[in-house]
Amino acid sequence: YISTRLLAPYFVANGSNITDGWQQYRVSESSGNITISGVVNLGDGNSADLTKPIAGGKTVTTIGSNAFASSGLASLVLPDTVTSIGDSVLDGSESLEMIYVAEGSYAELYCISNELPYAYMTV
Repeated sequence: YISTRLLAPYFVANGSNITDGWQQYRVSESSGNITISGVVNLGDGNSADLTKPIAGGKTVTTIGSNAFASSGLASLVLPDTVTSIGDSVLDGSESLEMIYVAEGSYAELYCISNELPYAYMTV
């Protein structure tokens, strides 16, 4: 998938959402840590990449329950900063083909224990 839209190299907080000008997610924040609680808009794609930094030095640490349920995702990229993933995060995501994770990360362990397809991110 190639897009000609210019994306910000980071997410920007916009009220209770973060956006890179293309994708937008519902979030909550505590002490600079971001919890993704849902998808507002995936742009024209079906892939979510949460590895971009968030303006102000904040990081995605939690994926909340049902955050990507029935979202139509084909792929999901989770940063190694994620230390918690809620229940039913991907319920109804029959089109999910791959979750990209860092080797040895919490996200990798989550994929293994939930028998989800995963591959390691390449740098």
